[in-house]
Amino acid sequence: MKPPKESLLLIDGHALLYRAFHALPPLKNKAGIPTNAVYGFITTLIKAFEDIQPKYCAVAFDVAGPTFRHKSFAGYKASRPDTPTDLLQQVPYTYEVIEAMNIPIFTKEGFEADDIIGTLAKQAKTQNIPVVIVTGDKDSFQLVDDTTFVYIPKRTLTDTQLYDPAGVVERMGVTPTQIPDFKALSGDASDEIPGIAGIGEKTAVTILQQAPSIESLYATVNEGKSFEGLSERILQKLKDGEAIARQSRELATIDRDVPIQLAIEACVIHEYDTNKVAEVFQKLEFYSLLKRLPQSTIQTDISSPPKKRDWSFHTITNEEDLRKMVQDFMKAETIAVDTETDGLRGNIIGISLAANGFEGFYIPLISEHNSNLDHKVVTEILQPLFNSPTVGKIGHNIKYDLESLDKLGLEVTPITFDTMIAAYVLHAHLRSFDLDTASQRELGYTMISYADAAGSTKKETSLVTAPIERVAEYAAEDAVITYRLYEAYRKQLDAEPALKKVAETIDFPLVPVLKRMESRGVCLDVKKLGRLETDIEQEIGTIKAKIEQHATGPININSPAQLQKLLFEDLKLERQGIRSNQKGLSTAAQELEKLQGLHPVIDDILRYRELTKLQNTYVQILPKLADKGGRVHTQFSQTTATTGRLASSDPNLQNIPIRSELGNKIRATFVAPKGYDLLSLDYSQIELRIIAHLSNDKNLKQAFIDGRDIHDEVAKRLGIDRRAAKAINFGIFYGLSAFGLSQSLKIEQKVAKQYIDAYFETYSVVAQYLQDTKQSLRETGYVETLFGRRREIPEIHASNSIVRAQAERIAINAPAQGTAADLMKLAMIEVDKWLEQEYGDQAERPYLLLQVHDELLLESPHALTREVGNKVKTIMENVTKISVPLETNCAVGSNWGELNELEL
Repeated sequence: MKPPKESLLLIDGHALLYRAFHALPPLKNKAGIPTNAVYGFITTLIKAFEDIQPKYCAVAFDVAGPTFRHKSFAGYKASRPDTPTDLLQQVPYTYEVIEAMNIPIFTKEGFEADDIIGTLAKQAKTQNIPVVIVTGDKDSFQLVDDTTFVYIPKRTLTDTQLYDPAGVVERMGVTPTQIPDFKALSGDASDEIPGIAGIGEKTAVTILQQAPSIESLYATVNEGKSFEGLSERILQKLKDGEAIARQSRELATIDRDVPIQLAIEACVIHEYDTNKVAEVFQKLEFYSLLKRLPQSTIQTDISSPPKKRDWSFHTITNEEDLRKMVQDFMKAETIAVDTETDGLRGNIIGISLAANGFEGFYIPLISEHNSNLDHKVVTEILQPLFNSPTVGKIGHNIKYDLESLDKLGLEVTPITFDTMIAAYVLHAHLRSFDLDTASQRELGYTMISYADAAGSTKKETSLVTAPIERVAEYAAEDAVITYRLYEAYRKQLDAEPALKKVAETIDFPLVPVLKRMESRGVCLDVKKLGRLETDIEQEIGTIKAKIEQHATGPININSPAQLQKLLFEDLKLERQGIRSNQKGLSTAAQELEKLQGLHPVIDDILRYRELTKLQNTYVQILPKLADKGGRVHTQFSQTTATTGRLASSDPNLQNIPIRSELGNKIRATFVAPKGYDLLSLDYSQIELRIIAHLSNDKNLKQAFIDGRDIHDEVAKRLGIDRRAAKAINFGIFYGLSAFGLSQSLKIEQKVAKQYIDAYFETYSVVAQYLQDTKQSLRETGYVETLFGRRREIPEIHASNSIVRAQAERIAINAPAQGTAADLMKLAMIEVDKWLEQEYGDQAERPYLLLQVHDELLLESPHALTREVGNKVKTIMENVTKISVPLETNCAVGSNWGELNELEL
């Protein structure tokens, strides 16, 4: 459904704020101001602007004090709890944003926001202006007609739906004009509108499908007539409840004649002072939202650079100036390094440097920018600086710059600081760590945007074609701001010794290690993958034909609606226990698994999904990502996972299923080059060992010290089978519930509860550790790894109990998972150091290739495999000492999918 053109957007301010407050985790800015509700409000507003593209906008708010509804019915909203203090604090800031955007705000004592919106919509209709109401409240459905629509968030703030009259009927079962009658019968618990006791929503719909209004209903009832499908008992309830039904209808009806006046020209969007909005957003630290706002017609875009730049820049285009710059920079303690490329992973077009926060230098490397510098000369002059052991090199995501400089033959060392990683170590719970956002957050400085630098004309669409003056300023700014961030984050880390140690001993030293791994890549057997693709396509075709045999005609297996029809209408499979969503019964994998064994089509659908997902994600994509030598170069991110784990992308090699036959076939296409082996070393039960150490439970620790199988040990102590013990061992530290265990093991929930209770009784110290962890989270708002890495979990202070429970589950798992991640990073640093020292000068030598979960993958010449395996195993098991032994499994093979144990 397309939204109406040039419409008036009417925002129910209170409803959206309340919904956002409960939908988002608690957020605060540096000053401690709660911001989640206002952030959610603005996010929804911006999305509505993007989706609806209205011409006008106005916001309505409730005001304190009783309304005419309270006066007519004392019970109206009488039991509602007081508005949370954190929500009340955010109302003035919401007003501040709205006023800065020059959007009119309407309020009226004695009336609610719904009444104001209904009145404004009525007045807009007389002016032939269509209306879209943005709200989280279904009360506004009664206002929907041929020119008035309701735009409402569903499960999340960004998942929205636009309702016309037909949409209201589909959602509610009654027409918009019948909504007050519907509430008159069924009531409204949220507003404490009573309705008729014993009349539910389904019965109300049944009644209103036969009697379109309360008036016609009671005209029929009072004549002694009956309705189809209604019992005598229900008819009597209707008769007895006439007075309360009529009063409820009055309470539920939106007043459309509030004494206010719509001045439509005052509601025109885009005429606002962008600088005022930017000031408010910066105060609230909503940096990611700045560039999403509609562009104002009376100010330059807020993403433009500041009018007064407090730093200078220089463009280096000849050898003499370059040598002079290097000579000066050799005296510096630290320099910021940044590169510009002609696209992601593209060719380098320039280098920028800064030795302080006030002066930046840009070295263009392309003729389009009047550079007279030969690349070989640049490399020759810069290499002594980039190799100088006395000059520390810093950057923002410097790994990317190292890869770019590699193409010039420039090696950069030592890497002493990365401002993106520092931001992550300090504030891992934040959403974004890019340079622009960090600049806004830490310095209050708005950087030049890429669009401003590259230009938007047909001739100027990239930095290559943009004027050198503009590119030089843009590039030099990156280096200058990186240096300023370095100074800011260094002070913050100095104030947090544990986090400083994490950054300096784990995350910063890992950067060059990951860069070498990415540069090396892993070999892909493209022909073998092609054969696998053919096999998969054939199997997909066979399964699709089998599924279509059960359907009444051709079926789109990827369509939830068509699957619903096949499973629950055509095949009439059991519906009990299957979750519903807005579109009917769910066909998600976890729901389909509940139906396994009822019909063979379920296994076919699940297999079809597995095949198509892996085909689309890996089999068809991997050959396109291989370089000329057949190697695939994944990208490792240190700032994606809040736990401290590394993430892999382009392609993601960490998500290939481990225990799936097809997953192993895909892994088998990653091979060792001729004369080499693939060597895998995998920590055994690392998180359980860490939990044993952190909890200091003697029973758990002793099992590991004695080398006993921990799953057999738990099974024996609890008197259960090994499979159940394994599920408990791995699940208990992810907040495993009795319900979750019962689903996993296909047992009764009460039995699952007995298992969990028995576990905590046997391992009481573990139980106390988990309780202590949750209590510590409530007091501090964060949990820590063994090495001091911190994970802030603000959700623990959410008003929603479900959100708080999820925060506790995260807290239980985060210390173990984060400690395991830190151990792996330390091991990678030591392994890489040993490989470089031992084999760095050899033409044929071992390389570290991948890190996947608890596994390291290397390639090694045949003659060195056992030696490398022995050494890497020793490093991994001794990288740090905890109170239980670390154990590593070692396997070797010609491909990643077929590895055999290597006895060392």
